[in-house]
Amino acid sequence: MKNIFFTLFLITFILTNCDLWGQTIAGFIKLKDEKPVDFINVHLMSTDSIPLVSTYTDLYGKFTLDAQNKNISYLFVSGLGYKYILTPLPRDFSKPLMIIIEEDARMLDEIVVKESATKVEQKIDRLVLNIGATQGCGQLSHRYS
Repeated sequence: MKNIFFTLFLITFILTNCDLWGQTIAGFIKLKDEKPVDFINVHLMSTDSIPLVSTYTDLYGKFTLDAQNKNISYLFVSGLGYKYILTPLPRDFSKPLMIIIEEDARMLDEIVVKESATKVEQKIDRLVLNIGATQGCGQLSHRYS
């Protein structure tokens, strides 16, 4: 009877400490005012700064990543219009991570789209369409603040 309990204990100990199932890293990305940020890129990176696993947040700012590789040591968070975050991963993944991201101050101030109409001349025997030297419909210019 002692051998059965010892064997069951040993099997349970081995299975719980063995890395057969991997770990899941979950968390939320929010702004300082607790609003969730959607569609932000989240990467698990190795010690050599190589992205190993990637995903993006859902509408509620939630992400889930499977961390099956032992070389994972950093979490990289980036998104258009937000400052990127590179942070070391904690050792305990039992609780969801809470990451606060900041808006990037260097955003587009304005975008000006100008249309350049093609010149059409009507002659007696033909219609002349002058497209010009440039290809395309117009110009796009932007200015950073």
